[in-house]
Amino acid sequence: MFTLSCHHLMRSGTSSLLAIGSGCLLTLLLAAAIYPPAVSAHGALVFPFSLKDVQPPPIPGLGKVVKNEKALLVLGKALFWDMNVGSDGMACASCHFHAGADVRTKNALNPGGKRHLTDAGGNLLYPRLAAGFKPTASGGAGGPNYELTADDFPFVRFADPNDNDSGFTAETDNVMSSSGTYAGEFKGVSKTGNTLDDCDRAGHDGVYHVGGIRTRQVEPRNTPTVINAALFHRQFWDGRANSVFNGVNGDGLRDTGAGVWVVVNGTPKKKPFRLENSSLASQAVGPPTNNQEMSCNGRTFPDVGRKLLQRRALERQEVHAEDSVLAGFRSVQGQGLTLTYAELIRKAFRSRYWSGKAPRKNRALFGTPAGSSEPYTQMEANFALYFGVAVQAYLRTLISDQAPVDSDKVKVCFDGQELHPAASCPSSDYLINAPQAMTSAQLRGLQHFINAHCILCHTGPLASIAASPEIVRLANGKAVKVDPNGYTLVDRTNDPLGNTRLMDAGFVNTGVTHDSFDPGLGNDSASNPSRPLSFAKQYLAELVGNGGVFDELKVRPCLFTAPFVKTSKSDPYGFPDDQLRPDPLGSEGCVLSRLAMIPTQAAAAAEAAKAEAGSRSLLRAGVQGTFKIPTLRNVELTAPYFHNGSVLSLNQVIDFYIRVGNYASRDKVVEMPTLSDIIGNAQGPKDDIIAFLKSLTDERVRDEAAPFDHPALQVPNGHAGDHRSVGDADGDGLADDEFLQIPAVGRKGRTAQGLGPIQALQGSIEGSNGMP
Repeated sequence: MFTLSCHHLMRSGTSSLLAIGSGCLLTLLLAAAIYPPAVSAHGALVFPFSLKDVQPPPIPGLGKVVKNEKALLVLGKALFWDMNVGSDGMACASCHFHAGADVRTKNALNPGGKRHLTDAGGNLLYPRLAAGFKPTASGGAGGPNYELTADDFPFVRFADPNDNDSGFTAETDNVMSSSGTYAGEFKGVSKTGNTLDDCDRAGHDGVYHVGGIRTRQVEPRNTPTVINAALFHRQFWDGRANSVFNGVNGDGLRDTGAGVWVVVNGTPKKKPFRLENSSLASQAVGPPTNNQEMSCNGRTFPDVGRKLLQRRALERQEVHAEDSVLAGFRSVQGQGLTLTYAELIRKAFRSRYWSGKAPRKNRALFGTPAGSSEPYTQMEANFALYFGVAVQAYLRTLISDQAPVDSDKVKVCFDGQELHPAASCPSSDYLINAPQAMTSAQLRGLQHFINAHCILCHTGPLASIAASPEIVRLANGKAVKVDPNGYTLVDRTNDPLGNTRLMDAGFVNTGVTHDSFDPGLGNDSASNPSRPLSFAKQYLAELVGNGGVFDELKVRPCLFTAPFVKTSKSDPYGFPDDQLRPDPLGSEGCVLSRLAMIPTQAAAAAEAAKAEAGSRSLLRAGVQGTFKIPTLRNVELTAPYFHNGSVLSLNQVIDFYIRVGNYASRDKVVEMPTLSDIIGNAQGPKDDIIAFLKSLTDERVRDEAAPFDHPALQVPNGHAGDHRSVGDADGDGLADDEFLQIPAVGRKGRTAQGLGPIQALQGSIEGSNGMP
């Protein structure tokens, strides 16, 4: 009855054009009514919204913090690309230099660092696989400094690639991701001169080493692209980067102690800070102090500020003379900018956020670093604020709105197989308004994509239903107002066993890995272990009377796929009428006001207790192993795929969906695409789907033309030697780095500089043979 669920940031009414709205069946019918049909087995040929017609969500109150948005953009781009930000040469861009993602293949394996080995009772959750590094699917050794090849993908294999019951021929909990820092214990920084932090790196951590020589660590999840990330509601695979930026970290309102220093009537005071629609700011402040990604253990953002403030921005890196953002601030020599980070902050931010002085009687007002007698300044203490807001400003410019699917729509004649001149169309039924740059193969691929229900998760301007509900839609150049009551951040649907469950909108479990390998959104907040990341878990706690809502939630039961109200006498998913009460939020914005009901606290507690005991229940949170639905924009350039980077090619992705995933679980999504029913295993339809996916590529991303141009960057790319032995020429116990040299690119792009476009990993990795 409710099997066509979306689990997205659901909207009601006509605003569903941005993200399919309340109840997928209702909205697909609405879409079919709005868009002219082409020949189709299942429904109308509905085109994704052009990114030209949307804007990132507005940020209320930004002007009270920022005084110069041009300077803010310069600051943000510089901070994102500056290698000095990391403890040992890592920039944010070191993991996001290729179409906003990462394509490094050497020293790119993590041994399953998010895995839960046992349950609360100490029982093994997945005994067939031990912990640690494992051989690859090709029989390669794997481990630190191993060089991945095309033969190592996919990581999980079956005797019959189209049948997940045919038995594993290869299996691992290892992850392909980005190489980061050497780690070690943080001791201090230099304000000028030496750009490497002082860290104690004696010995190694027992995991990342070759022959006792320490190697760089690798992150536990695949690196997603930052391009178009400004349109997501939450960031990271598990959504932990909150949409409300608290000025300090990614926890948003979950961290009740967070605050920034503000000068009030001449006196610096620590104040709570709140910036809405700012998940990118919440995300940006995570990696610089993460001891796997960019930082030695124990380094804080005030330490990062102390290191950077007196330095010229990008002091060690070439900036192109025609950089679309930085050119006007470029040094005469072309090495970095003319301004220091302190100068850029003074230009960008209002003075109350940096001009304060600690009183003589309390010199340590802003804190003092361990092992130092020099207290922090207000500018150092607030460095996370500047970093998050500025990097977010830069990332909000990275919108790829010139893909073929974004081209102007024209009337075409498409008979379901080929395009014909509209003037001589054999049937008026074949006439549709389609993006003029799309080919016949791309249109056929889109039809397969719709018919197989891929569009239930991958729709809207991002081709992802995890998009922010506050995205600004433009109609005739004017913004369409968002109905604040017209969406919900939690949905209720049925699980594979026919029970109902609450789910976070835009997050699903497709069976990529076993749930125990990485619980994803099922985890609690790392910095606040008693506070779940999942909105569904928080909402459930509220229904049963346990409090538990730490985030700012918009939950509208009347928009649920499976509402709490019985839709018929035989409806097995609704609560009896005498166990319901009116939704405190009322019925405004509801398609059907009678659905604006929630269970009584007693009924909710009783059903939650059944779920806890493992019995059939009307109320539980089904979020274990769920992850954010990624954008498909520029997907041909952002391999490897899935949260564990286990799949190399788009063909392999399609095979995964033909076999309906790798693993079964209670929280697996029931609406997996029905590709096997639509295309079988024929290569022609696969090629068409891949052609459609390529219609989502903006050629400026491939060419790194503005706004995707950038400074030069030196990216650590494994170590001298291989997985058997590594070099350590200076005897410091750290494996010698090898580097990718990323040249500075100006606004006209790579081709204008004679460099040629970037290559997709699946076509460039050793042994690939140019696979799509």
